[in-house]
Amino acid sequence: MNAWEEVRARVKPQLCTAAHLRRAPVAHRDLGHGLLAAVVIDGESSYRYATEARLAAWRISFDDLLRYATLNLNDACALSGAPIQMGPPPDLLLTAVTRDGFDAARILIPEFRAFVASRLGSPFRWAAPHRDCLLCWPSQNTESFRKFIAQRVVDEHAAAEYPLSLQLFESDQSGIQPWIGLPGG
Repeated sequence: MNAWEEVRARVKPQLCTAAHLRRAPVAHRDLGHGLLAAVVIDGESSYRYATEARLAAWRISFDDLLRYATLNLNDACALSGAPIQMGPPPDLLLTAVTRDGFDAARILIPEFRAFVASRLGSPFRWAAPHRDCLLCWPSQNTESFRKFIAQRVVDEHAAAEYPLSLQLFESDQSGIQPWIGLPGG
């Protein structure tokens, strides 16, 4: 088992489904709708999830681990200049699709949520149909956009190698909540 000092700079947040809990005691926070915030130890070509046993060995709480992880991912995003795409008004769509394995997890970074809120308004809605796709849009939009985003989430999820969720969420700078509303809302 790696000592905390050896892995601290390599931990990053990751979204996963509740199904991961059947395979291992993954340390996590429930975001709702079966989606979990977890932390991984990033390696050259793969990563492994932090477990409750690892946290105990490291003597660190999940909240502290997640804070380190989001700082690491935020720093990595700033260094890589990860592209964020934004569609035209009136139905804005901000996407993160860099295929770095952490696109959906960016929603866990408070600074990223603040950036999205500055572009889309607060609160904003989002979906993480798979690990390599994050879709964010304003809470107010047209009926045609709601249909478009609902279909996009379904299509992205169906084609994904690492599917996450068909559900919708709402966020602001302070946090994440499940969205209970109409598809695409």
